[in-house]
Amino acid sequence: MKFRLRSFLSLPVLLVAFSVCSQPPPRALREVFHFRDGDRIALVGDALIEREQIYGYIEERITVQFPDTNLIFRNLGWSADKPDGISRASFDFNKPGKSFEKLKEQIAAVQPTVVIVGYGMASSFDGEAGLPKFKSDLNQLLDAIQKQSTNKAPVRFIFLSPVHHEKLPGYVADTRKHNEDLLRYLRAVDEIGIQRQSHFVNLFDLLGDGLKAIPPRPFTENGIHLGAHGYLRAAEALEKHLHWEQNFWRIGITADGKVADGSCGTKISNLTETSDGVRFSALDDRLVLPKLYENGKRIRTHTADCLIQIAGLKRGDYELKIDGAIVASGSEKDWARGVVIERGPQFEQAEELRQAILKKNELHFHQWRPANETYLFGFRKHEQGKNAAEMPMFDPLIAGQEKIIAGLRKPLPHTFEL
Repeated sequence: MKFRLRSFLSLPVLLVAFSVCSQPPPRALREVFHFRDGDRIALVGDALIEREQIYGYIEERITVQFPDTNLIFRNLGWSADKPDGISRASFDFNKPGKSFEKLKEQIAAVQPTVVIVGYGMASSFDGEAGLPKFKSDLNQLLDAIQKQSTNKAPVRFIFLSPVHHEKLPGYVADTRKHNEDLLRYLRAVDEIGIQRQSHFVNLFDLLGDGLKAIPPRPFTENGIHLGAHGYLRAAEALEKHLHWEQNFWRIGITADGKVADGSCGTKISNLTETSDGVRFSALDDRLVLPKLYENGKRIRTHTADCLIQIAGLKRGDYELKIDGAIVASGSEKDWARGVVIERGPQFEQAEELRQAILKKNELHFHQWRPANETYLFGFRKHEQGKNAAEMPMFDPLIAGQEKIIAGLRKPLPHTFEL
């Protein structure tokens, strides 16, 4: 029997569900940060930056937003660091000013065109008294980055604020007092960002205190260091502040077998009726956000769900296959209301991309921050210095991972069959 779509009684539902796709931001909020082809992005800061490389959500979010753009990321974060590079001191760099020189050398080696700056948490423990030095040191670092750049255009900066100090059970820290200090350092970074006409992403407010969310779920692992959920949400906050397109899609098919006007985030082609359903191809505008699970259950974030609505189906139960694999099922009423899609090849590709980013980050970490650096380059290099010759051997390995990333960052067409 030939399949027929009945009158589209659920059209209002479709439009309500899809309204998230069609509402542009107010004019005053439309300033967008665009990464350019060939940009080299250095991430510099304290534990907020260093720990991002073991989760990769922020780097992935930037990568998929610009799938046709070649970007190079180098994470130079160092836990407990301050803008003077104090945590980078060692047996060989223990004199005043030497740690700052080391920090400058590390950044110069990357020759960034964009620097994502994430200082403030470590410095905030110096309290209000430490603010003047913090601002002076941060400005000194930013000036040094611009001065040592060999690029024709000025280096562009994106500033990340420190996050909220969450009062987790079992921790005795005075979070109220510390959050007051964090706000002081946040405002200092914001002021510097304004002076330098740069973007400032207020993670303190955009994330807030996860324990006060509904349902409550901490963003941090110990009150001040983000975990997987926190970094995924931080990536969403970056997206929101920089006014990027969200990476999800909505598909609607009307009763007369056409793509609904409210569809967004993907391009539908080859839409045809079958004997008992529909078939079409879809090519997403950008790769979807990886899903985060805990104990087998998905953790919800602020990014909207991918969703499909199909009107006029005959009574019965339907299964949706993407590239031949079943990803969702429901009755004709379920499909008329809209069925959330949260698994399939798009989501597998997104996680594969994140894993490739993490592998690249690990290789780079071992190259620029090798274990026993004093033996390789310092005052004990007469013992193991010959092994420093292995450091350039990381270059082709990192380049290999970046080639994999380039292949994974672009969405692929998929065949949907209900």
